[in-house]
Amino acid sequence: MLMKQNEYTTPVLIVGGSLGAVAAALSCGRMGVPAIVAAPDHWIGGQATSQGVPPDEHPWIDTTGCTASYREYRNRVRQWYRTHLPLASRWALEPALNPGGGHVSPITHDPRVSLQILREMLLPFQISGVVTVLTGLRPRAVEMAGDRVRAVDFRAVDSRQVQITADWVVDATETGELLPLSGTEYRVGAESQREFDEPHAPEVADPRNQQAVSWCAVLGRDAAGAHATAPRAPIEAPATYHHWKTTVAPFWPGPQLSFTTISPFTLEEQHTSLDRLWLYRRIHRPELYSPDQAAVDTTALNWPQIDYWEKPLVDDPARDDPARDDPARGSGDQHNVVQAKELTLSFIHWLQTEAPRPEGGTGYPEVFLRTDIFDTP
Repeated sequence: MLMKQNEYTTPVLIVGGSLGAVAAALSCGRMGVPAIVAAPDHWIGGQATSQGVPPDEHPWIDTTGCTASYREYRNRVRQWYRTHLPLASRWALEPALNPGGGHVSPITHDPRVSLQILREMLLPFQISGVVTVLTGLRPRAVEMAGDRVRAVDFRAVDSRQVQITADWVVDATETGELLPLSGTEYRVGAESQREFDEPHAPEVADPRNQQAVSWCAVLGRDAAGAHATAPRAPIEAPATYHHWKTTVAPFWPGPQLSFTTISPFTLEEQHTSLDRLWLYRRIHRPELYSPDQAAVDTTALNWPQIDYWEKPLVDDPARDDPARDDPARGSGDQHNVVQAKELTLSFIHWLQTEAPRPEGGTGYPEVFLRTDIFDTP
């Protein structure tokens, strides 16, 4: 790698900080191919870390094949809990330890543990100088040489302009950001039935038909009974709270802010509860630890109630409409990101203040937003 002030040259440039970016960097490191990872935030790892959701939902991943790197990562996560935390005896030797005990994955756990493990896996290649990890860089332009990417220009979080020239460029961003910047042909949304003869595709292509976006959060739950703490104040209701409280999607059987859902298999209406939802993506369970280790019951909030579906995240046709610009909520695609955040905050506020309890009454004041998990508000 060659470097001068804010300019780099490298054989391989990996743009993004996703789990795929880490996998690409590990491959380069093991082959001895110099590479630069240009990550947008201080956390690498994407879904396993900064996105706030547990890793894959593959129920057979521990008994069927996977890559050696991914197997090593999962083994290291489990070993970290055994080495660094006082586990109760029944869990200390469990080979398929599920730290959080979440139903969605056999290895739900604190995202900070994943961050630690992924950094450790990359560190030997950083020490040897084969892999360089630069953080706080977001791509803003791409320089092309014909059909090849020659360089990528970044804006750093401190407003510096950084350029990285490379022989090979890997787009490992979460939303394919280099595609429009490089003029690469791509498509999003639903393709038409006539294009590929898919029997369930719509007759007309719809680029707005994208998967809903979930802006995840982490919730804690104070203990009940003798060791219960005093009720906490609920978070403030965001500006769009009333909208989400009264909104019923045309494809959903009940209000957005409710315990009404549908079965993912039969699409029949279902009524769930906080207790059932809590176990879905639980990442901390107090019973895992020995009695002298305090632990807050904690779950990752990634439930259907926070699926933001009104506007697409990628290539919203209305993103350049000046009428949608609002200094308080951003503009364009950023507007949709802010709306997704407000939906999540609306659901948390509803959960704390108005959600029905099975024993009667409303609100779960014992549930609180954990702001200590991530290094961002």
